[in-house]
Amino acid sequence: MEVLEIKTQLHRKIDTIDNEELLLEALQILEFETELEELILPNEIMDKVESARLDKLNGLFMEHTEANKQINKWLSEL
Repeated sequence: MEVLEIKTQLHRKIDTIDNEELLLEALQILEFETELEELILPNEIMDKVESARLDKLNGLFMEHTEANKQINKWLSEL
């Protein structure tokens, strides 16, 4: 299917929808997909992300299920 054909189908479909909530959701999706701004994080956050990435590469992390087991153990000791 060509781009022009897809656009035409979208226009036709949008014209038939009266559900405001559905239209707003579609608009949010389209706005998100066409957003061109680059997300720029502060250096402090980038440092934390890099630190976490290195921790994971070095095996310094715990799987979710293991963390839950340890939390349950600690809670049962209270």
